[in-house]
Amino acid sequence: MEKRKKTLGYRFVRLVSRPFNHKPKFIYKEDIKEIPSAIFICNHNFEKGPTKWSIHFPYECSIWGNNTFTRTVKESCVALEDAFIRGNTPKWLSKIIGIIGGPLVHLGFKYSNVIPVYRDMRMYITFKQSIDDYESGKSIILFPDDNSKGFFYEIRTIMPGFLILARQLQQKGHDPYIICAQESPNSKKIIVDKPLKLSELDKMFNSDEEILEYFRTTINDLYINYCKDNNIKEKSVEKNS
Repeated sequence: MEKRKKTLGYRFVRLVSRPFNHKPKFIYKEDIKEIPSAIFICNHNFEKGPTKWSIHFPYECSIWGNNTFTRTVKESCVALEDAFIRGNTPKWLSKIIGIIGGPLVHLGFKYSNVIPVYRDMRMYITFKQSIDDYESGKSIILFPDDNSKGFFYEIRTIMPGFLILARQLQQKGHDPYIICAQESPNSKKIIVDKPLKLSELDKMFNSDEEILEYFRTTINDLYINYCKDNNIKEKSVEKNS
């Protein structure tokens, strides 16, 4: 994998976000340096989870993100407020975080190779840009859990977007690696699992549904085996689900 290019815009965003976005420790179960690029899928278990990847992942990448943050600063403020409310932060505090953090997140999206994710017919834009970026040598990072009702350490419903992207890349002659990861905010680490090619997965399973379930349980197992003892907020999150 190609080391990340630290552009002026990227350096500025990292500097500004440093007080709020501390660097996690990436722990790799296998060396991934020789892999040209991959699709990384990680749980989205707290509000700032994706920003850890967008600011601190050491290799060239593009990251899927809510398209709202790519439009206007005002919409970014509202979207950030909503994210913290879903994370069980009091509404009054979420409002303050939205007002202060919205402009920073909007700026971060601008300089962090974010691919806007749409929930309507414009989804084709997301896939097209993802394919273009992958073919240019970037890895694609996305978060497949459904967090519309809150953020949880274990994925309950896994969304198929990453597998649809892998199938589209397969149709274009690629055999993409898919790599699971688990993010643990309290232990300040991200566990990166071993890479698997799509062709390997097709030999292991009989359907895409089985592949999706494999990835859901694999990401959850990373939580149980590596992160659970460190995530003391788990009980409070579950209580409010």
